[in-house]
Amino acid sequence: MRDAVETIEYRGYTIKIYPDEELSNPRTEFDHLGTLVCWHRRYNLGDEQPGGDPDDFLRTLAAGHVPFDTENLAMETVWKILDRHYLFLPLYLYDHGGITISTGPFSCPWDSGQVGWAYISHADIRKEYGVKCVRHCYRDHNGKNRGKAIDVAKALLKSEVEEYDDFLTGNVYGYVVKDKDGESLDSCWGFFGDVKYAISEAKSAADGKITAIRKAHWEQLKAWIRNKVGLQHRTPCLA
Repeated sequence: MRDAVETIEYRGYTIKIYPDEELSNPRTEFDHLGTLVCWHRRYNLGDEQPGGDPDDFLRTLAAGHVPFDTENLAMETVWKILDRHYLFLPLYLYDHGGITISTGPFSCPWDSGQVGWAYISHADIRKEYGVKCVRHCYRDHNGKNRGKAIDVAKALLKSEVEEYDDFLTGNVYGYVVKDKDGESLDSCWGFFGDVKYAISEAKSAADGKITAIRKAHWEQLKAWIRNKVGLQHRTPCLA
């Protein structure tokens, strides 16, 4: 196991945060609303790696929504068709001693460039958020207005790309919680993004252990009292 990136003393427990060495590709392990399609000579990125020219892929995608051949259409026209049926975000890759991916361009023009797109169909957006039009407002299960469905989907698509970038850059962590004797009480892995998330979950695990110990203590105490066990016969228990 690699060295801990964070060590925290918390309520009598020691929390250690480690890089996750057994990374799972979130694009194959989890369900996602969006699709990441990429073209690269050396890396298999995203969900799809179509052969041929990216423009051919886009023309084929557009052809499913019009009653005519799109093979010779200008790309400006192809994009007009696609924009009526899909939400698209560009994908950019920076490759220099490691790779990182983003929906926004990188500042270095030599080691970066567009590598593909992230997209969601309007049909999937309408289905996911229960709206008749992607520009209608989406209300969550509490009835709170979250804004236009297409804007909510755009934020989700960006978060999916950020999650994938965490995987590519190794920004994934796990925690181990140990007691004062060094015994491991709990561990969990696969926290994508900031280590603060893993720390928060580790503290919750420690809190749960403390709550369980206290509950067991009071249940034992009540049993002693109920059975009129004398103080001299009560064995010490954890507070």
